[in-house]
Amino acid sequence: MGVSYSKLFKLMIDRKIRKGELCKAAGISSGSLLKISKDENIYVDILARICGALDCDFSDIMEYVPDKNAVIKSEPSNRQLPDLQVGEPARVSEEV
Repeated sequence: MGVSYSKLFKLMIDRKIRKGELCKAAGISSGSLLKISKDENIYVDILARICGALDCDFSDIMEYVPDKNAVIKSEPSNRQLPDLQVGEPARVSEEV
């Protein structure tokens, strides 16, 4: 699973906003913007600050990019549910 922030940089070009200006307006570090430029994971509050500074929505600055190599399999659970009779209260295990 991945995220692309190419929409953010296109928006910055369209609005003629420099990286330093965005950092100052959004109150984020240049390190955060570097992570964004590498399409790395960042905290949602950083994205919210950017959206606030640019008056836009998350979908305007990022998009989900599915990982082509990831395979999601639904594996059956090996846990067994207790057999309950009608009207019998369920027993809760203390195991953690």
